[in-house]
Amino acid sequence: MATIRLCLSKKQNEAKMREILLRLSIDRKHVYRAKTGFFVRMEDWDTFAEKIVIPRFQTNERTKLVILQGKIDSFKNLILRRCVEDDPQAINKGWLDQLIHTFHYGETPSIANDFEIIFKQYVTTQVKTRQGQKLFLCLLRMLQRFELYCGNGFKLELDNLTDEHLTQFEAFLKVEHTFFGKNGKCLQRYSYIYAAYPLLQLPKPRGENTLFTIFKRFRTFFNWAVRTGKTHNNPFKKYRLRECVYGTPFFMSVEEMNLLSAYDLSTRPKLAIQRDIFIFQSYVGMRVGDFFELTKANVVDKAIEYIPQKTVNKHGGTVRVPLSSHALEILKRYESYERIELLPFISQQKYNEAIKSVLRLAGINRVVTIINPTTRKEEQHPICDVASSHMARRNFIGNIYKKVQDPNAIASMTGHVEGSKAFARYRAIDDDMKRNLIAALE
Repeated sequence: MATIRLCLSKKQNEAKMREILLRLSIDRKHVYRAKTGFFVRMEDWDTFAEKIVIPRFQTNERTKLVILQGKIDSFKNLILRRCVEDDPQAINKGWLDQLIHTFHYGETPSIANDFEIIFKQYVTTQVKTRQGQKLFLCLLRMLQRFELYCGNGFKLELDNLTDEHLTQFEAFLKVEHTFFGKNGKCLQRYSYIYAAYPLLQLPKPRGENTLFTIFKRFRTFFNWAVRTGKTHNNPFKKYRLRECVYGTPFFMSVEEMNLLSAYDLSTRPKLAIQRDIFIFQSYVGMRVGDFFELTKANVVDKAIEYIPQKTVNKHGGTVRVPLSSHALEILKRYESYERIELLPFISQQKYNEAIKSVLRLAGINRVVTIINPTTRKEEQHPICDVASSHMARRNFIGNIYKKVQDPNAIASMTGHVEGSKAFARYRAIDDDMKRNLIAALE
């Protein structure tokens, strides 16, 4: 049976009102959160009863609060009724957002031209992982900020976007970080953009690789929109995407991984958990988007089984990675019958921060050469300063490749498609391998 919980946002607007947030639970695996569009003062909200506090004495303010509570009740009843009436397969985040939109504004007269609704429909129906959905919604907010930046009545529409608009969008992304001063405050002339679409974090200078990833994501959406008949227009036909430039992959050696595993973090228990999760990821070699989706059901006969979402439309095959004794030991350490997730995951950003911290504490600071993604120039940094969740994937591939130079065997456990250009980047030839090759001539 579906249930609804309500709470107030932590942020208040200029009128010192807070938005009421909704949490819809269909079952343990299907939980959706949304903003309701209702606002109330904190002192007028009963946190435990999850409803408005109605004053005893008759005043204009009391009348307004009674009407607002009535709307909230009708709103909840509508959602719960539709949970019963509608096809369970159709109930998702997009369905909930559309229902909220309909409650406040009525049926959308022309959904075909509503860019945001179609974009969110793509996200909820085609993007399978939570991390992937976050990245696409981040792209949507970029586009919405670009729409305001353009001004002069410009509106995002599938049928009207051109390759020139894409060029302008690229230029906007390159300069957006300059809209903020050194103190982190938005410049006054751009404040209207971020009042409408607040940032979760300040934008940083975006390099060519970052822009490529953003536009590749946008192109994927447009290809879907054309394929499903949402539009016949595809501005990417005339827009040229520049390829990414990567340096030689760096990864931790087996000795460094053993050192990290053995390092005493008893005084930093939260970091110890994330250290173990990073080590486990290094034993399975998964992309972080797939990794964070793992549940206990993915463990089958002492192996991890999953379908990589990045390549699901290319081959859709199940990847099976046998678990080493160290990986099984970590799973046993964090076994909990109250948790659906395989391990106690945190947000990807905090996970990346934790990885850097544990490497610094363990003294793993070997200098590596990287390509700066913004300047595309070589730079040298301690490995602890440039480590991230993706390095766990490189740890897996790089260390196995040193032992067995068989790309197909390794690719069968990493989810790379056959002949993948991306996989070729992981074949780092280190000095030990070179010495073995030279020894063959002696």
